[in-house]
Amino acid sequence: MRQILTPILIILSAGFCTAQLSTADSILIGKKVYNIELVNQDGDKISLEKYHGKHLYIDFWFTGCKPCIKEFPFAKQLKAQMKKENIVFVNISFDIQESMWKESIQKFEITGDNLWIGTMENHQLLRNEFNVMFFPKYWIVNPDGKIVNPSAGRPSMYVGNDYLKNEIGDDH
Repeated sequence: MRQILTPILIILSAGFCTAQLSTADSILIGKKVYNIELVNQDGDKISLEKYHGKHLYIDFWFTGCKPCIKEFPFAKQLKAQMKKENIVFVNISFDIQESMWKESIQKFEITGDNLWIGTMENHQLLRNEFNVMFFPKYWIVNPDGKIVNPSAGRPSMYVGNDYLKNEIGDDH
């Protein structure tokens, strides 16, 4: 009997966690992201406000995340597929060390705008106020800087179809 109950409890627990994450993410819909200041590859601090007027497909990742790395080739394909759209692909690294982040950009040929969290304050802001706790994590942000999908699909889900184009809507 115990052997039968253990898998059932695991399944029920997994379902409960998923529901909680969905609820936490749904609170983010409509939240502005312009107050987040990050570091670009030249070491300059930039705000996401730089992208005002464009849709954003944001990829949160870190070097040790194997599913993140597996998605990079698909992200490159997706960016090419969406080149005529009003969308910018932004990759935000949670790597602790700047050097590790920069090495990974080269090693994995990460395309798009590559940004780094830079400070522990940003790390805490993104974890606590924006629910970025699991990786990879993807957002779709509208041209006004508001999150429209805090649980967007991985690049591999969008390659070869119009799903992302449909998600950003007709204002592209």
